[in-house]
Amino acid sequence: MAAVEVLAARVDGRLAYRGALLTAEIAGAETLLDALRAAGSAAARRALAVSAATAVATLHAAGVSHADLNLTNILVHPAPAGAAAALVDFDRARLSDGPLRRAARRRNLRRLARSLAKLDPRGALAGPDDARAFRAAYDAAGGEPCGC
Repeated sequence: MAAVEVLAARVDGRLAYRGALLTAEIAGAETLLDALRAAGSAAARRALAVSAATAVATLHAAGVSHADLNLTNILVHPAPAGAAAALVDFDRARLSDGPLRRAARRRNLRRLARSLAKLDPRGALAGPDDARAFRAAYDAAGGEPCGC
């Protein structure tokens, strides 16, 4: 599951609108930021990087560009094979006819990198090994190298 399941939606207005989504609860979910803060080892951080990369790559392969991709809009939760991730907050997302092109992927991933730099300016939550794990998992899951 790369995104939280939407159960209901409501939109009021047209040009200027307000919307609301009702989503399914994911038991045991926490933000990627909180999970990184709680990770007790380098292996745990790399597992989080892999699960986040897999979710993001899955959405990109489906043609979804998340307008607010950041560490608090990626939820991680227990799954049979370890940690899994799901994205939330799609109010300004864009959907393409096919997989996102490389430039769109890179823009979206740069947004995620800026979020990490802002929330972890000292690099204590994720280092170069974690970034390499993210890139490798993203490339493997998305079927197209991100070039990031």
